[in-house]
Amino acid sequence: MKVTVYHNDDAGFRPYEDGHVLTAVTSHWLDTPDRDPAAVGDWVFHVFNADLDLLETQRQNPGGETAFLAACVYRLLRHRSVSVGDVIAVETESQTHWLACDPFGWRPIAAPAPTNRSGQPLSAAGVYDHIATQRPTSKAATAARPRDEQEDPRVDAERTRHMYTVTAQIAVDAEADLADPFARFAVFRALADKLTAAPIELDTPFGAATARIVLVTAVA
Repeated sequence: MKVTVYHNDDAGFRPYEDGHVLTAVTSHWLDTPDRDPAAVGDWVFHVFNADLDLLETQRQNPGGETAFLAACVYRLLRHRSVSVGDVIAVETESQTHWLACDPFGWRPIAAPAPTNRSGQPLSAAGVYDHIATQRPTSKAATAARPRDEQEDPRVDAERTRHMYTVTAQIAVDAEADLADPFARFAVFRALADKLTAAPIELDTPFGAATARIVLVTAVA
């Protein structure tokens, strides 16, 4: 049995609707006696939302090693958590089942139109491409590019710019049972809603600065 995971590019953490644009991000072959597509969906939601620390403790259980390694690859490729609105395709020997992630489980849906699907499932080529993007670019390599492909070195006459990458772990105490993946997602979404694109004014000993959040990669 094969499962392919599609992120929803249009839903904004709302339930899937026909016509939404989907991007394939990963796929896995599962050796499981349970052929229920909804059970596969529960596996997907658990593996691609659970903490790696938790999955690591379950590696010795049946299917635990597959789940742990799948989650590790998923995180290393910097994919976000599987969320409401995302879609999976579960392929069996006889047919393909399509399901959408809803706030309280998985809902069978009609096959999305091929024109609304893009991306590629997990592949060697995709991993190589990701590795290539993580390698630092030397100044010599940058200089060798055509001038129109290089970043403009000019900066504002009064201000300079530097891109920072900030990684933070946020501990959340909640009344809900955060062992429940759906409750955990609800808290995660509320937290994400607090992020703002508004400029952040900073006061430093070296003068004022303005920060803007330009990219957020979150894993619940």
